[in-house]
Amino acid sequence: MKILIHGAAGGMGQVLCQMVEQDELVAVETVKPKEGMIAALSNAPACDVVVDFSHPSLLASVIEYCQSNRVGLVLGTTNLEESHQKQLQALALHVPVIVSSNFSYGVSVMRRLVAAATKALEDFDIELSETHHIHKLDAPSGTAKTLLRDIKKASSQPRQDVYGRGPGSPAKEPGEIGVHSIRSGENPGEHTVIFSSKEEQIEITHKAFGKQVFAKGALQAAKWLVTKEPGYYTMKEFTNE
Repeated sequence: MKILIHGAAGGMGQVLCQMVEQDELVAVETVKPKEGMIAALSNAPACDVVVDFSHPSLLASVIEYCQSNRVGLVLGTTNLEESHQKQLQALALHVPVIVSSNFSYGVSVMRRLVAAATKALEDFDIELSETHHIHKLDAPSGTAKTLLRDIKKASSQPRQDVYGRGPGSPAKEPGEIGVHSIRSGENPGEHTVIFSSKEEQIEITHKAFGKQVFAKGALQAAKWLVTKEPGYYTMKEFTNE
């Protein structure tokens, strides 16, 4: 199986390239290509699936390549807008597409636990924190945004996210979810959801020890995706099989 890694010179891209056998790898980097990398998707040879961890601004060219070559797309790029989601839904009419802010199997389990806890602890206060390396551009992380959506969907009461607190901040109101982003060292990713009442507290935490966990999940998803019909898939469908 030929796997095209788009964004091959990025942090995730480099890890992915190291984990794919050389005879199966097509490495593409359209921003700052390194030696041995193809500098444009238009010059890339045929492949079986595209794995993209690049930037939302490059998504249109990735979609065009996948549609023109009728190959599936594993998308780990975060910070997508609603317009990007519409483009991906349109692509999924022609090829299989799986989109996730986090391809870790552990995070998939964490999402289920958080949703279950939200339903069971409906009167509890909720806080969410995420920690990543100092090079990360978006805040909060894509995984934190996904967890927020899970909480709001599972909650029986309206929930409003509030980002950070500083001098002069008002007291926390019922239904608010405090969201905190920490950028420290080379931390590959840590997410914690805290459920608190006046009497007790529960914390659900996922810690990644390296980017390999995300790359491993993405490559497993790629092998799974090539067996699927056109459609828009998520980690829920992938991890449930």
